[in-house]
Amino acid sequence: RLFHVHSALAEFDLALRALDSYIEIVTNAKARAEKSAQYGELESDGTLLRTVSEGVTMLCCFGSFPEAEKARDLVKLLKKYTAKHTRGGSADNENGIPLIPRKLDSTDAEIVSPPTLAMAFRAIGIGLANWASWTPKSDARDDIRSEAIEYLEKSLAPELEDEMNFSSLYALGLLLAESRDLDGATECVKLALASSTHNNTAQTVFSRERDLVPLWHLLALLLSAKQDFEIAERSCQ
Repeated sequence: RLFHVHSALAEFDLALRALDSYIEIVTNAKARAEKSAQYGELESDGTLLRTVSEGVTMLCCFGSFPEAEKARDLVKLLKKYTAKHTRGGSADNENGIPLIPRKLDSTDAEIVSPPTLAMAFRAIGIGLANWASWTPKSDARDDIRSEAIEYLEKSLAPELEDEMNFSSLYALGLLLAESRDLDGATECVKLALASSTHNNTAQTVFSRERDLVPLWHLLALLLSAKQDFEIAERSCQ
């Protein structure tokens, strides 16, 4: 919660310190628990994944090179814990198909919900995409960006029950555009804009329209790049 408070107040240095302390406390406790049969109550992996995912998003939104490196390190942590709660072989990954959340076994202490896994996959994709822009190794940039696209596509899989997430669709559309896949990026953005909400309260509609503003902006840029200027103008309007 301290991380959330400092983030909301735009005190990003303090928020990052709180996040570092949280990760150190939780991961050390989990490491001790793996070596001992007796331990106290542990933070759930789901809460850890959500908190670290929020940290990656914050670092990518408001950071520079040091923050990009930090986000890359947190991506490694997310990969480690998502692997514990997913299953599947290499064939699952060839086409970017997401790993299916593990079912609760008699030996499992907990299970992470599909939306939480989707959030973690989205954060991994965003962190990798951000690092692709900052990495000094230009020859690795395309590979990093391709991996980011793969994780963003995983986060939108129907199995994870979050396939119409505007943040994931926007991040994927932007990354496809940066990769010069204008058609794929346009289809991704149109999918988000064409989605409907099940709760039509005034607050929900307003929130949805606000979240769609960046997608309309991206669509106008994509159509302009494809020289569809008339439709791009309508998107701007």
